[in-house]
Amino acid sequence: MKSLPLLITAISLLFLSACTSNTITPDETSVTIDFVHLNNNKALELDNIKYTNSVGQDYSIKTVKYLVSKVTFHNTDGTNFVSSNIHYVDIREPETLTLNLDEKIPNGSYSGISFVYGLVAKDNVSGSLGLELDRLMEWPVPMGGGYHYMKLE
Repeated sequence: MKSLPLLITAISLLFLSACTSNTITPDETSVTIDFVHLNNNKALELDNIKYTNSVGQDYSIKTVKYLVSKVTFHNTDGTNFVSSNIHYVDIREPETLTLNLDEKIPNGSYSGISFVYGLVAKDNVSGSLGLELDRLMEWPVPMGGGYHYMKLE
């Protein structure tokens, strides 16, 4: 009977040593960015004169549309990962409030994320973003062409 505790201990150790972690860490991961619009840490309310600017004028917000590009993840090792996505956001179109990046981001330790409101000069070319965005965000060619970075009314 003295060997029974020894046998139980040996079997337990065998089971514990057989349980290894089967967790696989992928080399890269998908990223989703949600756009949230706030005023004084509260959800932005549209079409309601409830905001006051710094000189005491009351105002409402009707339109918030903008482009986001060059989403950049800053790795602590000094490298950056820059997404090629150009994303259109319209506060009235819920499907535009989420960006699923086309590329997967390499795993690593990241210290920050940055992006460009609008487009960098080489991407800001009339007719380059597709007919719908051309209609919504493009400047007329006689006025210089390219795209608005933001429309705020």
